[in-house]
Amino acid sequence: MGLGWVWGWTPPARPSHCSLSSCPRWDTLPTECRDALLVKKEDGEFWMELRDFLLHFDTVQICSLSPEVLGPSPEWGGWHVHTFQGRWVRGFNSGGSQPNAETFWTNPQFRLTLLEPDEEEEDEEEEGPWGGWGASGAWGPARGGRTPKCTVLLSLTQRNRRRLRAKGLTFLTVGFHVFQIPEELLGLWDSPRSRALLPRLLRADRSPLSARRDVSRRCRLRPGHYLVVPSTAHAGDEADFTLRVFSERRHTAVEIDDVISADLQALQGPCLPLELGLEQLFKELAGEEEELNACQLHALLSIALEPARVHTHTPREIGLRTCEQLLQCFGHGQSLALHHFQQLWGHLLEWQAIFHKFDEDASGTMNSYELRLALNAAGFHLNNQLTQALTSRYRDSRLRVDFERFVSCVAQLTCVFCHCSQHLDGGEGVICLTHRQVSRVGGTGRLRLPPGSSLPQAHCLPSLA
Repeated sequence: MGLGWVWGWTPPARPSHCSLSSCPRWDTLPTECRDALLVKKEDGEFWMELRDFLLHFDTVQICSLSPEVLGPSPEWGGWHVHTFQGRWVRGFNSGGSQPNAETFWTNPQFRLTLLEPDEEEEDEEEEGPWGGWGASGAWGPARGGRTPKCTVLLSLTQRNRRRLRAKGLTFLTVGFHVFQIPEELLGLWDSPRSRALLPRLLRADRSPLSARRDVSRRCRLRPGHYLVVPSTAHAGDEADFTLRVFSERRHTAVEIDDVISADLQALQGPCLPLELGLEQLFKELAGEEEELNACQLHALLSIALEPARVHTHTPREIGLRTCEQLLQCFGHGQSLALHHFQQLWGHLLEWQAIFHKFDEDASGTMNSYELRLALNAAGFHLNNQLTQALTSRYRDSRLRVDFERFVSCVAQLTCVFCHCSQHLDGGEGVICLTHRQVSRVGGTGRLRLPPGSSLPQAHCLPSLA
């Protein structure tokens, strides 16, 4: 932005500029002040009266590359900084800013632990846009009481929004909440499975919601554990963001995320004997070969699942393409024997019960948030990145997941985890798959597993081994 100020404290420059820059008030300043303020270069620098400044400006933002440029490092060491990159995605983790909304728990979450309080002489109570307030705010348990406090600066920045100006988009309205995690819940706050506990937390602080590139707040909190939840003002808004945590005293900060793993029961499934009528139907469809192909499996499941589908108003059956996938996961690739179908049927009954549990309105579909809970109930603990990929893959254009899509998703996960557990030899915790083995599980890459784990706890890497 270019700005010229010709009615106030503009220091004298070259003679050719005297008509614009000469100001008799400048000569009234003491010589030492003029020497300290006057910069001998042509960079457009000017001075103005405070009342004029307040009339024309309402916000001052000082940008710095790092905290060190703001002053000397603290006596006990340098600044402690944590930086997190994230993104709000519609239908996945863009839950809006209202803590009482059912989607709020899906927002990204970061656990902040403040370990060392400030010195006593810095325990000055502040109010206003930069001060602390609330359950762990400036005044402590009783107004006027002295409680050890930790000062931390939280900064939420929207990334990559300026390049969208050509499309008519501007900065979203964003902000963040800070919740205090009590000691009795601390042990439960290790993964997204604990997010249902969020309504029980006491809010310690929050930033204002603002449609600016950066929203920052200086918080004064008691030593302890806190949950920082950045969000957009409206659920469904999408944007990249950076969350930074600054403090002069020591602190720790981590993103709440899960380790990729599966429960043993999720891989084995319930071993239930087939009803006599279902077993007889299998034998009739299989014929002399005693195995089902994809079309025969489709016909069998259409009959077997019909009563449950009618009772729950599920609008779609399991299609032929999904049946082909089930053959790949539970059979020999092209056919399914009776004992393999028995295993598949046990899984289907369990998945059907889970689907109906989270399909609370009996619409025959789940939203993307419910899918995350359903996968967890099915025994699969996935990190944010993988859950986001699965959500984008299996939801439809209305951001809904029907029973067939849910079966396809869970079957694929079961196949991947079972296949990886067979190749887990221990030691390095890395399995290497051939192209043929990769094609069997429908995935790509190299899976890194913690040594000594009995089940795959993996990060799927995009490169082939």
